[in-house]
Amino acid sequence: MAYVISKQTLMQKLDFNEEDLTLLFKVFVKTSQEILEKLALAIEKNDFKCIQTCANDLKGSSANLLLDDVYIISKEIESASKVQDNIDYNSCYEQLNIIFSTLTLE
Repeated sequence: MAYVISKQTLMQKLDFNEEDLTLLFKVFVKTSQEILEKLALAIEKNDFKCIQTCANDLKGSSANLLLDDVYIISKEIESASKVQDNIDYNSCYEQLNIIFSTLTLE
């Protein structure tokens, strides 16, 4: 399943032109992939503070770009890691990874 961000909707919401939005999207994807890499390592090490920080970063940026699924998953990770709850972080990570690997702006 591909995840598509509506270019038209975001241009209206953010009051950006197409060129600026495309640049913002590229930066968002690159930054998010870097955060996902950090998240994977933090999960491996059970570093709850880093897990929480990564999830918070993903949650905020995804909300601005109307990525509800990313927001919901990131919020779940953040809430659990805040209290060091042992949810299935790997499954959550995999869901996020799938979203970001299929994310497009159309």
